[in-house]
Amino acid sequence: MMKPSPTRLNGLAATKRSHKGFSLLELLISLLILATVTGAVFEQINRMQKRSSSEAMKLDQSQQLREFMDQTVRDLHMAGYPGPSMYADSTAHPYRVAQGLVSVSPTQILMEGDVNNDGQVYSVNISYVASDPNDPTCPCVRRSAIAKIDAD
Repeated sequence: MMKPSPTRLNGLAATKRSHKGFSLLELLISLLILATVTGAVFEQINRMQKRSSSEAMKLDQSQQLREFMDQTVRDLHMAGYPGPSMYADSTAHPYRVAQGLVSVSPTQILMEGDVNNDGQVYSVNISYVASDPNDPTCPCVRRSAIAKIDAD
C-alpha cells in the first residue's frame, strides 16, 4: 500500500480545517445584513399599519357623515307628516299633527314630523355648534328629536 506524502497530509488537514465552520467576521457580517433587512421589513410593516389605521378612521368618519345626512333627509321628507287634513278633528289631538318646518336659520333647523313612523310627532332640532367646552370634537352638527306632547 502506498503512503500519502507529508505535503499531501498537510493539504488534507488544511482542507478539513477550512470546512469546520464560519469565522467570527463572517458571522458578524451576516448578522449585520440580517439586522438591516429585518429593520427595513419592520419599518414597512409599521408604515402600512399606520396607513391602515388612518384609512379606517377616515372611513368611519365618512360613514357617520353619510348616516347623519341620510337621517336629515328622512327628517326633511317626514316634516309636516301627518298633516291636519289626515284627521277628522285635528284640534282633538294637536300632538299628532306636525307643523313641518318650524324655523330655519344659518345655524339651526327646527321641524316637526313623524320621523320614527310610530304615529308620534317629534320636534327635531338640527343645529350647528361652533364650540363646546365639554365636547372636544366641536365645531359639530347636532340633532335631537323630542316627542311632541299635548298642551293639556
